[in-house]
Amino acid sequence: RLFAAFSLAKLGDGRGRAELTEAAAHPGAGQLLANQLLAALGETSGSDLLTEVARSAKEPDDSRELAISGLADCGREDSIALLDGLLDRGSTSEVVRIAAAGAILRLIAGERTQLAQQSLSWAKAALASDSAVTRELATASLGELSSDETVPPLGQALRDRQREVRRTAARALGTKSVRAALDALAGSLDDQDIEVRAAGMRAISRVVRSLRQQGKNDADRVALSRLKLLARDGSEADRVVASGILVQLGEV
Repeated sequence: RLFAAFSLAKLGDGRGRAELTEAAAHPGAGQLLANQLLAALGETSGSDLLTEVARSAKEPDDSRELAISGLADCGREDSIALLDGLLDRGSTSEVVRIAAAGAILRLIAGERTQLAQQSLSWAKAALASDSAVTRELATASLGELSSDETVPPLGQALRDRQREVRRTAARALGTKSVRAALDALAGSLDDQDIEVRAAGMRAISRVVRSLRQQGKNDADRVALSRLKLLARDGSEADRVVASGILVQLGEV
């Protein structure tokens, strides 16, 4: 019944919205769902209930997942701190952690013009988190932001103790069409992990191609020298990746 009301409300039917509002105001089996559906319609009056359910470890996972989805629909940047806390492996289930991570990404990507600076600030702070999941999520979000201010923290993430974070940082730097990204990526070529080195080489290739399209053909000399060195003296896997990239860039 509530989903039928939601469908009507999306079409602009006031009766559907009124039915959802009525259900959202009264405790019962449909209250949480009604508030989540209203949030999807842009009505954020139920955010307090959604926050309470999402936070409570006493609530079943399906209810918390529903509440977390509603918080993402509300689009409130102040929900990121709560959702970040739910990423802790010791206190939440995998279902809740995945829902929280997805909600954070939705909040970061959903209202770029309003949340970009806040998201950048959150991501910078989150890189210092004890949670590897949080640090990886922060690194991925920096890749989604267009600001050049993301390059220094991504360079920091390239030195993270977890290879997944370092690999994600390399991939994210590949989306930055600035010389500073090449300088940062140079560090990835010395990483102890082959997957991180490979991600760094591929990211360098993307940045080089982008800079060349901008007419900046002299910005890649140092990076290309490093790739040529790996193609000659690196491990077998390094030589394969580096040689392939050099061919693609017309450097062989």
